[in-house]
Amino acid sequence: MIKIAIAPQFKEAKTYVLQYLFKEVLGLEIAIKIEDTAHTRIELSNKLLIVEDHFFNKIAPAAFPDKSQLPQKVERFSSSELTIDSLPVLYGVPEIELGSDIITCKIDLLASSFFMLSRWEENIGPKDKHGRFPFHASIAAQYDFFQRPIVNEYIDLLMALINLLEPSLQRKPRSFKIIPTHDIDHIYKWGTISNIRKKLAHNFITKGSFKLGFQNLVNLFQVKINKATDPYFQFEYLMGLSEKYGLQSHFYFLTGNRHKVDADFKINDPRLSPIFESIQKRGHRIGYHPSYLTTEDQDLWEKEKLLLDKTSGITTLVGRQHYLRFDVPQTWAIWDNNNMKMDSTLGYSENIGFRCGICYPYPVFDIEQGKQLDLIESPLLFMEVAAIEHMQLTPKQANEQVFNLMQTVKKHQGNFVFLWHNNTLFNPEDEKFRFIYENIISDFTLHGK
Repeated sequence: MIKIAIAPQFKEAKTYVLQYLFKEVLGLEIAIKIEDTAHTRIELSNKLLIVEDHFFNKIAPAAFPDKSQLPQKVERFSSSELTIDSLPVLYGVPEIELGSDIITCKIDLLASSFFMLSRWEENIGPKDKHGRFPFHASIAAQYDFFQRPIVNEYIDLLMALINLLEPSLQRKPRSFKIIPTHDIDHIYKWGTISNIRKKLAHNFITKGSFKLGFQNLVNLFQVKINKATDPYFQFEYLMGLSEKYGLQSHFYFLTGNRHKVDADFKINDPRLSPIFESIQKRGHRIGYHPSYLTTEDQDLWEKEKLLLDKTSGITTLVGRQHYLRFDVPQTWAIWDNNNMKMDSTLGYSENIGFRCGICYPYPVFDIEQGKQLDLIESPLLFMEVAAIEHMQLTPKQANEQVFNLMQTVKKHQGNFVFLWHNNTLFNPEDEKFRFIYENIISDFTLHGK
């Protein structure tokens, strides 16, 4: 049993971080006690690891969070002895004093981890036109560490320091996982006459591409004479490919229709009944995709979920907010109040990387209630729309970035949670990127890097 002494200020937040890092990730049993101490003291037999507090003990709880409390600079820590290379330090200073019986870590690992996991910077940050916290406003983007899971790196550093004092302690083993998720915003490309007109007008007029328009006309004709599957109705392809590689796909169904970017189908469309049955029978997962307006409307959130549960025949427990619209911590609270088990919204809408600084699922901390919730966040690391539309990557560039991202997650034996919409796989304009999806699912054994 590892004994840890912490000061009383922000004891809930510090306890939350310590329990997660030590017990849930490292698998080490701890006993936390409240003492009049300036820094966190970790007792290992007759030896001591001190993790300095440069944040919690210096601010008043009533004044938290405030922009003045954001990291004012991000320094880097490197150590050949600890095999650490340019680790971003959000709070504290990039120094560690190594002794045979006492180690003093001047990097504030608790506050830095809490900053990334709680996402409290988003509570006081700006919003884009969709009410989302923008990528460019994040500390991770400003200091260029958004493609590093720095909380995982803090955990590795913590374990390395513990082993210098107590070599016999071993961390809990983990295994790398690929978790494909699919937000079902549309089910048919060639549905109503109005829909067909809009799609073709977009290709011929908006895009100004005769080639693209002609390709879509051919596809429309093939679908209508049953020579091809509708480009959006790809459940068989998605489930079949996941099953080939022993994976479970998550299908998050958009249920609302009140906003212009919401679903263009009804969730109780009878054509979906066999799809719901097939997903469950084949061992995949149905999840909830709350519509655009639910971020501000809990009643609407609950109404849509009730409809999805009734239609699908199950109680949905996992999902993701539509358009990645999310308010910290209000949206988490809505999910927790409705007994949801896992959210997977927190990924970048404009880039790829580690919005929460970690590639493991973790329990949510509500900064307004000052407590840990039952809800688990499963961070989203890659969304194809971000790479294709926002970053404007070529297929080769996107493939390389995804490969590098997966290698980073593998290094930490984490979860590669990614989003690929069902409607961006077989469109003429999108299908040149499909090999990337297949590479991810096959762990890059199909085409390689």
